[in-house]
Amino acid sequence: MPTMPEIPVNTTHPTIANSQLNDPLTLPPKPYQITAVPAFKNNYIWILHNDHDAYIVDPGDAKPVLAFLHQQNLRPQAILITHRHADHIGGIDEILQHYTIPVIGPEGIHHITRVVNEGDKIMLAEFQRELQVLSIPGHTQEHIAFWCEQDHQLFSGDTLFSAGCGRVLGGTIEQLFNSIQRIASLPDDTLIYAAHEYTHTNLRFALSIEPGNPLLLEALTHSLKLPTLPMRLGKERQINPFLRCNDPSLQQAVIANSRKNTCEPLEIFVYLRQQKDHF
Repeated sequence: MPTMPEIPVNTTHPTIANSQLNDPLTLPPKPYQITAVPAFKNNYIWILHNDHDAYIVDPGDAKPVLAFLHQQNLRPQAILITHRHADHIGGIDEILQHYTIPVIGPEGIHHITRVVNEGDKIMLAEFQRELQVLSIPGHTQEHIAFWCEQDHQLFSGDTLFSAGCGRVLGGTIEQLFNSIQRIASLPDDTLIYAAHEYTHTNLRFALSIEPGNPLLLEALTHSLKLPTLPMRLGKERQINPFLRCNDPSLQQAVIANSRKNTCEPLEIFVYLRQQKDHF
């Protein structure tokens, strides 16, 4: 990933320009913006902030977060955690050495000071916004997402990526399938703030299943321009094979590749995930 000290996502302006959003998405001005802070090889740590206050989502590495907070002169109000993996929680210790703030997330993770579960709500008073907790297990057993219904934004952690989904590393494949179906029930204009820049590789895998799909070929070209996130759910319904397990064209492609005579969406999903694991 190229060096990118900060990648603004212009939620303070009516039009969001993004390589994954082929059509401009018009939204009313908001009292905050969302910045992607790159970490490690391909992580994004999402920071919701205005000119004064900030909320940090999945800080796997403290250094880029602390640098951003210092550069922007921001006061962090809380850390939000989607799941237990080190590249999402590894920076908590160091951040807490600088700021005394709550850590909000699922049970069983070190440093969590407020355990949240399905249906719980988190008030972002400084932004006049509310996040709802969605339980989306599968990648891990405890995985959650944060859903802002007011602005149609979802912080999905490692459950759903652009053109892909997370591995099963603690949950079950059935849970992951159901969690992605749940995300699929959200509105088309939902912006999904996934935690990894995997889009190009995911599209290459999708094309290995459907080599002639023109939408995938077009998206692959766009994926060379970083960042590809956030992604719009309506677009993902067209290019993400894990959201298309009910699509007859994808089903036929899977049958041709697997030599299995099944159109059952869960079996299609299992086959795709197994193939992606070895891609």
